[in-house]
Amino acid sequence: MLRSVHGGFIFTAGFERTVLVHWILAASALLRLRRLPDGRRLTRVLLDRSSVTVIVGPRPPYFLRRWRVREAGDVSNPTRICQTGGRFPPRVSFVLLDLEHWRYTPRWAQDHPLRAARCMARAARRRGLGLIPAPALDLMLTRRWRSLRGSLIARDIRSRLAPRLARYAAAYELQSQGLEFHPRRYARAVATIVRAVHAVRSGLPVYAGLSTNPRGPRVTLALLKEDIRLTRADVVGYWLNVPAPGGPCPRCRRPRPALALRLISAEARSISH
Repeated sequence: MLRSVHGGFIFTAGFERTVLVHWILAASALLRLRRLPDGRRLTRVLLDRSSVTVIVGPRPPYFLRRWRVREAGDVSNPTRICQTGGRFPPRVSFVLLDLEHWRYTPRWAQDHPLRAARCMARAARRRGLGLIPAPALDLMLTRRWRSLRGSLIARDIRSRLAPRLARYAAAYELQSQGLEFHPRRYARAVATIVRAVHAVRSGLPVYAGLSTNPRGPRVTLALLKEDIRLTRADVVGYWLNVPAPGGPCPRCRRPRPALALRLISAEARSISH
């Protein structure tokens, strides 16, 4: 088995990388999955492993203490951490920097995501943590990128934001879930970003984004499986979003944890066959 080290953290490569899907899930999503019929058993069987990263808040769910997952803190507003160093839950291994064109990310960080990533990487490194930049495509709507033309993904590619952020990363996450309704477009975008990232940081683990209930048409299991089939060779895994309608996602549909669990189960079955 080949192993590569980034930011002090070891990611498996070679055979395991091509067959084992690495998942990122918010703790809130994991709790929704556990409330499903037989959810506690199934989530333990499918997700209690070191290839899973759970995004936690100040008080992670107690049961995670008995699990093998890696934990990540989630930061949308890096101001205080950049200024004072901030604090993170004691068990986290990573800091996920979730920069978006919304009210939770300050304007300076939207316009200067590299500055935000640089100071967050320094703060994380002082605590022995790795940084996972996770910029949303809608950052291309900010004034910094106003001169670029084309779709959001086309602007993102032209901006070369991904490879520049990758310089500070232990892993990289592309919030590509807005493209998931068009699998071939989704796959082209993911492949292009991954190539750009690996041109700067060869072998850096890259995740793509998926969502069970984004705004727009109703998502199907077949659609998500096709997105994965077309991108599986390019990424180490997926940030599987199971959002609830509200401030961070005002136009999201109702959460669909059952769909998430079906997808995770289906991918696990495909590995075992």
